[in-house]
Amino acid sequence: MKSALVGLMEKWKDFFSVRYYVFALSISLVSISLSAREFRGWPGWKAFILVLSGLALLRVCSVSYAYIARGRSEIFFPHSSYSNNFERKYPQLGALSFTIAGAGGFLACSEYANSICFFVAAALLIIVFFYPYIQRMSDFCTLYQGIVYALLPLWAWIAATGKITWVPFALGLISALWIGGLSVLDSIRTLEYDQSHGRRSLAIRWGSKNVLSFAFLLHLLAVMAMAVFGFLAMLKIAYIVSVCFIMLCILIEHWIAKIRKKHWLGNSFFRLNLVVSVVYTVAVACEMIFPFFNFSTR
Repeated sequence: MKSALVGLMEKWKDFFSVRYYVFALSISLVSISLSAREFRGWPGWKAFILVLSGLALLRVCSVSYAYIARGRSEIFFPHSSYSNNFERKYPQLGALSFTIAGAGGFLACSEYANSICFFVAAALLIIVFFYPYIQRMSDFCTLYQGIVYALLPLWAWIAATGKITWVPFALGLISALWIGGLSVLDSIRTLEYDQSHGRRSLAIRWGSKNVLSFAFLLHLLAVMAMAVFGFLAMLKIAYIVSVCFIMLCILIEHWIAKIRKKHWLGNSFFRLNLVVSVVYTVAVACEMIFPFFNFSTR
């Protein structure tokens, strides 16, 4: 029984990949942490686990549905010879089961939290379901993905508090700019594949060099948004240090990206995304947990 379960998990592990979901998880945790300060109290472990479960279920749903909608393995292995065997490994029925279970579970978590959260979740699912078709309709499909990530901190905030303030919208803007930049960079890596399969992207329309500059602009705006948000939210030492560190990482990574081959972009900026996500989350957590890091007089 145990070996069968392990085998099943190994077979479907790609559907649970968090390669481009790390920052979404980070910004959602930041949203929960800040809600604790805003409303003078930790929302509770039940709300925390509910948010994490909802995010995981949404991820499973979105990836499974994208596989069904596109009808091919391009979402996971666009350049690998392994992709030729991908469709035989993952039957459509299994992907459909994950889609239904993920969507139903995500809506259930949202409804359990509160009714407002349920409506935000429904909007998120509509956007997620429409995304695979955007890739064949618009060159700006990579930016469309940022809309999903912009709504996640709002969903997490409402799930934890049941209220709406300016904070999750500001976090949503940061998330949209950061993930938008990563998505634009990813379009460089998949340029040839997108062209051969009728998909549209900014890399095809503008060229790799211009797209790399545009991604840098989006990341620069994301850091500026982080700085402005920190000022408005009265975050101090730990937060300021984290933003400076993130800015340094971006400058180094984009400088190296200009002199390296495009196939290097994927792993490099995934590592950058992981570092930024961890640093940003830990910095905000320090501001909330340890008064030493925060000299504000709220």
